[in-house]
This record gives sequence, structure tokens and C-alpha cells, in this order.
Amino acid sequence: MQPSELNFSQLILMEYEINEKQLVGEILNGNRESYRIFINQYLRLVNHVVFKMVSNDCDREDICQDVFIKAYQNLGSFKFDAKLSTWLARIAYNTCLNHLEKKNKFPCTRMSFLEVRISMII
Repeated sequence: MQPSELNFSQLILMEYEINEKQLVGEILNGNRESYRIFINQYLRLVNHVVFKMVSNDCDREDICQDVFIKAYQNLGSFKFDAKLSTWLARIAYNTCLNHLEKKNKFPCTRMSFLEVRISMII
């Protein structure tokens, strides 16, 4: 498909995907500034997921750091089958679940990953 055949939304999506791939590539090549951009771009998302699931402020900070460390360590395995934000939100969600299991403090009503994602929209 030629660029002239695409609508505006498709063009924006293509540019976003290219930027994600470029950012990931630069991080994998050791560019620290790109990793800093990655953190700044997705910090709000990670905070949202973690703050919805964990109540202790100190734990929240540690978990957010752990999420970005795990993302960095596994960035090379990211296949771009989904959006980078979805992949990172899933890492945050799973990291919170692991933390809560260790602390044995599941909330009375355990939120599903879908519920966390929906709460981000509202």
C-alpha cells in the first residue's frame, strides 16, 4: 500500500510504530539517552498500573523501578506484535502480582489486567 492510499490515522500509527522500533533499537545499541526517553514516555503508564494495585508508597517506587529494569532486560525479545505500551503494562501488572504474592496481601477484589487497562481510559 502506498502512503497516498493510507488515511491519516494509519499514517500516524505507522509513524508511531517506526518511532517505537527506532527507540527500541537505539536502547538495544546502548544509547542511554534513548532509555531515558523510554522511561519518561512510559512512566505515567507504569505508575498508573502500579498505583492501582499496590497501596504502599515505598513498594510502589521499588516496583516501578523493577518494571523498567525488567523491560530493559527483556527488550531484545520484544517482537512488536503488540504495542510497546501494552507489553510494558503487562510487565507492570505481573510485577505487581508477584509482589503481592510475596507479601501475601492480595486486595479484597483482585483487579484483572483488563480492568487495570480500562481504568486507564476512564
